[in-house]
Amino acid sequence: MTIGVTYDSGLSRVRVACSAAPAAADYATIERSADGGITWTTVRGGDAVALVSGACQLDDYEFVGNVSNTYRATYVDTADPYVVNVGTLGSANNGPVSPGLPASLADNDILLMPAVIRNTAGAPNTPAGWSVLADLGNFKVFIRVWATGVTAPTVTFAGGVANADTAARILAVRNADFSVAHALSSNASAQNAAFAAMAAVELKPDLMVVAGWKQATSTSSALTGWTQIAHDVLTAGDDLSLFWWRKTTPDDTPAGSVTITGGSSAISECATVRFSRKPFMSQESTSTTPPLTQAWLKNVQRPFLNKPIVAVDWSPVRRPSRSGVFPVIGRSMPVAVTELRGSKQFTLTIMFTSLAEANEMDTILSNGSVVFLHVPADCPFPGGYYSIGDTEMRRGGSVRSERRFIDLPLTEVAAPASSVVGTTYTWQGVINDYATWADVIANNATWADLLERVGDPDDVVVP
Repeated sequence: MTIGVTYDSGLSRVRVACSAAPAAADYATIERSADGGITWTTVRGGDAVALVSGACQLDDYEFVGNVSNTYRATYVDTADPYVVNVGTLGSANNGPVSPGLPASLADNDILLMPAVIRNTAGAPNTPAGWSVLADLGNFKVFIRVWATGVTAPTVTFAGGVANADTAARILAVRNADFSVAHALSSNASAQNAAFAAMAAVELKPDLMVVAGWKQATSTSSALTGWTQIAHDVLTAGDDLSLFWWRKTTPDDTPAGSVTITGGSSAISECATVRFSRKPFMSQESTSTTPPLTQAWLKNVQRPFLNKPIVAVDWSPVRRPSRSGVFPVIGRSMPVAVTELRGSKQFTLTIMFTSLAEANEMDTILSNGSVVFLHVPADCPFPGGYYSIGDTEMRRGGSVRSERRFIDLPLTEVAAPASSVVGTTYTWQGVINDYATWADVIANNATWADLLERVGDPDDVVVP
């Protein structure tokens, strides 16, 4: 995985480019932090950036100038957690067991291994590299993350007695978070085996697994609405049954019972285990310090209209009141009905040394979109998103001077939705730049090359 950032002074943007993303990733989330990773802001359009052959790119026009900006790519696989495979059973009579690893394992798969010894005074010992997820004494569920080089464990037992059957089997789960929840049920002698309820969580649906054992032989087990993983019966000693069931569901799982056929009533124990989808597969980050030495007027919908500006004057910044004061008959004091004040309003005057530059800005302003006034931290007038009122272009002192001034009445407004992402080239630009499709093809080897072009302000003019 690689992430790189470059600054483009022509449009005042930071380009974030990612490559070699994990093969299973469906998209990347691109975020920015200007405080060393304490807080993160999703870059405009960066919620779910599509990956093509493991690569993506996104332009950030709203960076924080003159400070270190850290960009983070988070790769997400939207697949539900699922069972990859189940390994071979390891069983013995009052002895260690060696369950086989499931087939087709991949790095970061979660391995789940229930292990049991028939006599309730015994207990499985924790194999090296494994952790105890659930503990009911003689029945434990172990867990670990698989990585290349991990081999099948040997499970030993303490406190065994003659004819105490022992067993273990390993299940592999993919795209699940390692924060695995569980609930336990220890049951008195009965034909069926009860299991505990488990609540669902976000990033639904969840993979629910019921793993249990019964201190008796059996012929089969059943659980309506669930899929069986395995059902094992051990008869080398005094007999036990080991059973697994799974279900993918967005709903809470109520308490229930696994129906056991055959054998006789006996004690049983069950673990209800919940696997939630992994929030992300991996992350990577890099930093850059983009310069911002003057104010820019930016259009996030049409970034090819971005231009640096020279501000020569600005009015006082006002916030209009939306409150009212009302006199009341028979009272000396009026009553105030208050409300939040309005947004910032002021007039910004920008200067151009040539008529051509002024006319270009006039064309840009004809678009009428909300603009992003991007300013350095020490700028004497406030930046932000603004709607521009009626504009006025006027000349300098001499009638022969090409110097022009444009007054911009600005009213601060909410930023466009994060889904509003602009492009530097439009279909109108294609029409304006090329006479035929043959010309388009001759000058652009791929669609990506065409999209990399930067449009002209005249592209926004509607005849």
